[in-house]
Amino acid sequence: MALRGARLLAAAVIGGAALLTGCGGTTGPEAGPDGTVDDPLAAGPESPVEEGPAAELRRAVNESMATTTFRAAGPSPAFPDAQQVMWSDPEVGVRVALTSETSDGEMFCQDGVVYTSVPLFAARMAQSGDPVDVPPQVLDGFVSVQVGDDCGALFEVPPGARFAPELDTVVAGAEATALVTSGGGVTETFLAAAEAPHHLLRLESEFADGGGTTVYDSFGDPVDIRMPDEAKVMSTEEFFNLVQPG
Repeated sequence: MALRGARLLAAAVIGGAALLTGCGGTTGPEAGPDGTVDDPLAAGPESPVEEGPAAELRRAVNESMATTTFRAAGPSPAFPDAQQVMWSDPEVGVRVALTSETSDGEMFCQDGVVYTSVPLFAARMAQSGDPVDVPPQVLDGFVSVQVGDDCGALFEVPPGARFAPELDTVVAGAEATALVTSGGGVTETFLAAAEAPHHLLRLESEFADGGGTTVYDSFGDPVDIRMPDEAKVMSTEEFFNLVQPG
């Protein structure tokens, strides 16, 4: 998942706990009383339109990924040993399944709303120094946070990506063009199919406390994503009204 995607989910910051599913470790803004987040990556004035071949390929990749189903698997910085699998269906939304020794859990994104399973939400809070005691009856629930208008930032190549011809390679038999972004101590190399459709094939990430490879595949295959039952979803305010400091 792209750094911008990490920041979108990192913007779901409650009590100092950053919910991360992408690369890098950023601290997002705090949520307001209604559970929304003032995230400059998810809202705000439009950036100037980029020009040039790299920008054209970036837009083609983002359009391709936003209009097909796919699967992505790789490391997550949510916890030191965390691994994740992401599925995306443009007609439904995004699902992320995370496994680690600290906590397992799921996250969903639909129309810019992130839904995080309660145990995972609480585990990230504890790791950030804000442990809470969660009532057993809500452990199968989800906490929702509005972080934008859509979920595209979870897989988009961000603005400013540049060509790196020396990193061009072949991925799963397909010629791949490298687009590189860097900033905040994080470097990401997006390897996109050189020929249309310009799917994102692989992401190589390097950051201060880790990194790794995310592989994208299963383009156009059926995806079964079932968003959380509304009866099991709570706002951040409702969550904090239920828990007690740990």
